[in-house]
Amino acid sequence: MWPSAVTPRAGWLNTRLTSAGVPGSFLKVRYNKVFGYYVEVSRANLGAVPPDYIRKQTLVNAERFITEQLKVFETQVLEAEEKRQELEERLFAELRSAVAAEARRIQAMAEVLAEIDGLSDWRKWRLHTIIAARSSIQAASSISSMAAIR
Repeated sequence: MWPSAVTPRAGWLNTRLTSAGVPGSFLKVRYNKVFGYYVEVSRANLGAVPPDYIRKQTLVNAERFITEQLKVFETQVLEAEEKRQELEERLFAELRSAVAAEARRIQAMAEVLAEIDGLSDWRKWRLHTIIAARSSIQAASSISSMAAIR
């Protein structure tokens, strides 16, 4: 799970780590559920890893590290995500309560709209029936006029 609010901040984090003396050429900041945020460094660039990096995992072609800055960033992001979730849940509950408070009015409006819709369909059907009847009368009248001429 990559917290949704994080993607735009990843560039900021790369810049912040680079400005702190971390070579940007090998810097890959990533996130996973197990380790949270980490810096992945390829084997070819392991010699450029600053001493304050803490090794967390060794892979076939790379090593994963964490830093204090990264942990601070992770805490900020996860707290922001938690606050966003709480706000979303609170706003949804408020919306649900507001709709529930107006349930009678909403139901009454739905009944009126259903009746209007039904009357509209009936009117369309009635209009179609009248037009069809007139067309039949006109056709019959034309046929009888032609018969009288012969």
